[in-house]
Parts: sequence; C-alpha cells; structure tokens
Amino acid sequence: MAASKVSICNMALNKLGADPISAWNQTGSIEAKLCAEHFDQALEAILEDHHWSWARCRQSLARLTSTPAFGWSYQYTLPTDPRFIREVRVNDVGGVETAYSIEGRKLLCNVSDGVHLEYTGLIDDPMTMSPKAREALAMKLGYLIAYKITGNRKSEELMGQAYLLTREEAILKDAEPTPVALPEDPWITRRN
Repeated sequence: MAASKVSICNMALNKLGADPISAWNQTGSIEAKLCAEHFDQALEAILEDHHWSWARCRQSLARLTSTPAFGWSYQYTLPTDPRFIREVRVNDVGGVETAYSIEGRKLLCNVSDGVHLEYTGLIDDPMTMSPKAREALAMKLGYLIAYKITGNRKSEELMGQAYLLTREEAILKDAEPTPVALPEDPWITRRN
C-alpha cells in the first residue's frame, strides 16, 4: 500500500483501537475530522525534532539591494518553505558558518556574497519520508488525538511514550550513512 496521509492516520487510529478512515473528508467520522485537524501540527512537531534527510533543503540566497537599518550590513531573502534553519554557510570564508539574524522573511548578516542556507523544509508528502519517520508521525498524531478518541488519559500517555520511542528509532535510522557505490578497480577487473 502506498504511503499517504490517510494511511498514516490509520496507523495512529489502529494503535488507539479506533476504526480506520477512507478519506480526510469522510462524512460523519470524528476520527477523520481529528486526523485532518491535527496532522499538520504532528508534522511540524517531527520536523522540529530532527533535521531529517528527507526534509533537508539547501539554497543559495539572493541578496537584497536594501540594507538593514543597523546592526547588520546585508540582508537576504529567505526561501518560502523553511521551517527550521539549521545552518548558514559562507562560500568566501571556506564554507564556515556565520553569525546571522532572522527578521521576518529576511536573513541579516555581515557577509556580502555567497550565503548558503541549509534548512528543514515543509515536506508533507509521506512518500518522501522514511518508513520509520512515517511511523513516528503516526505516533505523534495518535498522541494528539488519543484523549479525544478514547476519553482515556492513560492512552494519551502511552501514545506519547510510543512517539518518543519511535522518534528515537527513526532518528537513528535517519543517521545511518547512505551506501556509496565504489568505482571498479582496474586491478580486480583485469584478473577476471
């Protein structure tokens, strides 16, 4: 089955012992209504918790012609989707991090050129997420809707614990290095 927002919601509902849904707008379903209301909140929470490889974005910033009133020499336009800025790097200083400030939709710093941003973007397509990250998202969503579905604080507490455990597993999985294919060695290929 393809990963979808509905499948993530059903994973949470299953953990709570509730009936699955077939669509966000399923008429008369309190489960569908709660999932639709809390999905974005759960997603934002997991995006904040870790700099996921599947949500990592990079962009070179465009400098604005106007300058800040005081405190900084230059300002740059931020991308439209950064949720959490993780790193600001500068080309002309050997790729090192630089001091900066975020004000509204602008990044202010004292670097005149070559400012690069690494950030966690708002990636809400479950197909781009790792399976463990989808599971963590389902557990977070389950935690957010547990009391309203079950009327039981213990269920809410257990879902919170399940989220923390699953999130840690997902973070560890996300940290695993991606295997790199090595080029064939002519010494080995000639022997065959």
